[in-house]
Amino acid sequence: MSTLQSVIVLLTINLGLIWLLLAAPVGKRTLTVRRSFRAGVDSIRPALDPRGENSNWYHAVLSSDRLDGGLVRQRLTHPDRKGEPIVRVLEVADASKPGEGIFTYRSRIIEDSALDPSFWQHFREVRRLMATSGGAIVEVEQTDRYRGLAFLLYRYFALSRELKALDGWLKTGTSKRIATFEHPVTQTGLAALSTLLLWPFFGLTTHGLLLSTMLTIVIVLHELGHMAAYRAFGHQRVRMIFVPFLGGIAIGGRPYNSLFEVASCALMGRGSPHSWFP
Repeated sequence: MSTLQSVIVLLTINLGLIWLLLAAPVGKRTLTVRRSFRAGVDSIRPALDPRGENSNWYHAVLSSDRLDGGLVRQRLTHPDRKGEPIVRVLEVADASKPGEGIFTYRSRIIEDSALDPSFWQHFREVRRLMATSGGAIVEVEQTDRYRGLAFLLYRYFALSRELKALDGWLKTGTSKRIATFEHPVTQTGLAALSTLLLWPFFGLTTHGLLLSTMLTIVIVLHELGHMAAYRAFGHQRVRMIFVPFLGGIAIGGRPYNSLFEVASCALMGRGSPHSWFP
């Protein structure tokens, strides 16, 4: 394969993946995550019910306060644009059938200090707890309208992590943050995988491996530029995620606070050391 053909194929793969992740018309979809627990429903129900006495069990929730009219106000550890904890107000409806050992809580988000309410207009969540002979089953359904698969996949893994953390909380009384994917060892492995996937496009030779390795290094330096900009604007936590074929993504610790911040953080990729290479 010639150099031009390699560039065209690689560009086509990149554009196709970007369209699939960010622009594909996925439409309205419902995610369902289910997990079995050995604990009884009486132990799980106060944590699963957004109005329950243990509704702030999850490490991402600072507090969960019951309001009038079936509303719940939650304060989250994630910061808003001003660096303050995100505050959300949920409308909760109870559709439980205690006689059948089924407890169901339906909710929607009506206020969010970090996002416009229109972002949540199609979002609905159902948390279902079902008694079994050996314990209980928790099932969480989230319905929303999506454009691209990226956010859909993100929510699936976030729900899986939450139920895994719930299992740990029931056993130990502590909710621990699970960050296997973001761990440096995982990201190093993904960077190495990206290098190997790019290798054939430069020729399966020592020279081709050197080129694909240099490209991976350039991507890292590029994302470090974005991360430096996030830090300059006061983001307390920044991280880099490697996506094979697509390169890397720098993620800030809170939503952008202004258009100037958006532009500066985007342009700092060009200000990173990779831009000095000829």
